[in-house]
Amino acid sequence: MTSTRRRLDPDALAALEEERDFLLRSLDDLEAERSAGDIDEADYDGLKDDYTRRAAEVIRSVESQEASFASIPGVQWRQVVSWIVGLAILGGLSGVLIARSSGARTAGESISGGVRSSTVSLVNQARSLQADRETWPAAIEIYEDVINQDPSNVEALSYGAWLTNRLGGAADEAADAFREVALLDPAYPDAIVFHTIVLADDGRWAEAAEVLNTLDLDDAPGQVQAILGERGIVGEVYAEANYELLAANGEPELTELGLDADRALAAAGWLIESDRPLRSVAALKLYRAVLVVDPDNPAALSREAWILFSSRAQAPELEARAIELIDRAVDANPDDPEVLLTRASMLLESDPETACGDFAQLLGIDGLDDLLRERVTDLSDNQCR
Repeated sequence: MTSTRRRLDPDALAALEEERDFLLRSLDDLEAERSAGDIDEADYDGLKDDYTRRAAEVIRSVESQEASFASIPGVQWRQVVSWIVGLAILGGLSGVLIARSSGARTAGESISGGVRSSTVSLVNQARSLQADRETWPAAIEIYEDVINQDPSNVEALSYGAWLTNRLGGAADEAADAFREVALLDPAYPDAIVFHTIVLADDGRWAEAAEVLNTLDLDDAPGQVQAILGERGIVGEVYAEANYELLAANGEPELTELGLDADRALAAAGWLIESDRPLRSVAALKLYRAVLVVDPDNPAALSREAWILFSSRAQAPELEARAIELIDRAVDANPDDPEVLLTRASMLLESDPETACGDFAQLLGIDGLDDLLRERVTDLSDNQCR
């Protein structure tokens, strides 16, 4: 009963609704600026991701508050609306005076003018403390305050558990919090990534893979993608979870490994850079598993070819197989930068004419990464005169 009373706060609900409307208007304004050419695509993408994420969080909190009101025995939602309207009328005169004297209130402030902070403003305060490890304990305290007011706030649950774990908190306690978030919002990407990393740090690879399977890698927000890329967690988790099977005899299929092509490629890439004793063998098995379901996959073909080509000193017969694979890759994917660069690198000494042709093809690709273009230009200038 006590927690229910804390959550039944018409003032906080009104503040959340104001925050929601503010963010939705901001999204509309952002689209207008983009249409008018007043903002570049990079800034547009970043701001849209931020506004969309914040709006989703606020909408979830609004729905949570509304559900709490609706669950009061013997009380109809219309009565609750009447209470809110009544409170708004009572506070109307003072609100007008405050607005005139101090200007428009920013989104996220409570209707009382900030005397009692809403969970939205508390979460914003906690976010501002996350950049510096020294202030993480203060952020954790604020998240705990938010959870006391709104036990279903997935951001507070997720980031409170994450920061606590990073400061030495037990993995099991963090995992319990992330499982609670998964019940509230199964697709919340931040919690999925945090949960995966906590389990990986604890060496619980199979559990980590199971959690990571729930993340849509293609649709994950930019910030989440950055965390995944910086740690290389996708490849690490799936490689470690499947290493024993890959190191054993036989060549397992993707379904047996529980992987799709993208996750298998990430696992293979991590293995190549690891210190596992059978890393090349395990990576080759992953590439071949990908080729079973996608015979022309450019990454699998070119990377298998490169591994075989790199082993030619120990087994000269592998060179012909490597060239056969990379030729097949180019035939199927004539404009793929990785494929072209791999063949050019392999043939630069033995077949410079073909290698230089691949460099020229690469430099003709629109949208080629600037760093790659610079590298290819240098190679072409030095080797293809």
